[in-house]
Amino acid sequence: MNHNSPRDISALLEELGAGLKKRWGQNFLISGDVRTRILDLLNVEAGANVWEIGPGLGSMTEELLERGARVTAFEIDWAFVRFLGDTLGARFEQFRVVQGDAAKTLVEVQAEQGSPEYLLGNLPYSVASAIVAVVLESGISARRMVVMVQRELANRMVAGPGTKDYSAFSVLCGSRARMRKAFDVTPGCFYPAPEVVSSVVEILPNTEHEISDPVLLSRLVRELFSSRRKTIRNNLKGSALAAEYGMERLIAAFDATALETSIRAEALSVKDFVRVANTLAG
Repeated sequence: MNHNSPRDISALLEELGAGLKKRWGQNFLISGDVRTRILDLLNVEAGANVWEIGPGLGSMTEELLERGARVTAFEIDWAFVRFLGDTLGARFEQFRVVQGDAAKTLVEVQAEQGSPEYLLGNLPYSVASAIVAVVLESGISARRMVVMVQRELANRMVAGPGTKDYSAFSVLCGSRARMRKAFDVTPGCFYPAPEVVSSVVEILPNTEHEISDPVLLSRLVRELFSSRRKTIRNNLKGSALAAEYGMERLIAAFDATALETSIRAEALSVKDFVRVANTLAG
């Protein structure tokens, strides 16, 4: 089939009895040029172990396989799983498709066979942040990861302190990896066309931060961003962390790292959050 043709895609969906499901964010990339840019950015070599999240009808999957990659695809839609197995699975021995919610199956496959060398994902807008969080927090690592998400989420992934997009999610991303927004993709490059602009983000390993207790860091960040307009001290008051550690110990952790609690969380760098969490973990 022609993956650049809305007519061919629509005909195949009808043949498969697979209507488009909005809840799964099924928008098919119909630009060959954009697919090439994404795959060139991922830059896999023959024989590399690649995980692909949300392969859909397999437009990029097929190109990865033709480049000699060993591909494990994670797909939630049973109709697409069957189609991929019947077509690509029949042609390429180095292809495997895993059915289910990627937020769960990624962790399960990692437990079985470890992390991939590369990861690629055209992520549904509604669950993109959750999937990125699972990848980062579960310790799934790769030489390079390339994901396509809604532009607003991409801006949060790469945002720095003091900017309007800087958030708890930004700190999660910055503490676990190096993020770079590579390029935007307009709605017309998809079928059906979404109402938003997408962005391609490159994710690389980051060994800058040594995190003593990742769970504690995540809790601290969420508490401090719970109300953006409040100071750090005011967000900590009455928090679950204050109940567990006590305000005196929390304030002491900031004092030990020469950070004021009279400022807002958005003024702290990723390194600042890590230092406070590590001090608190003690």
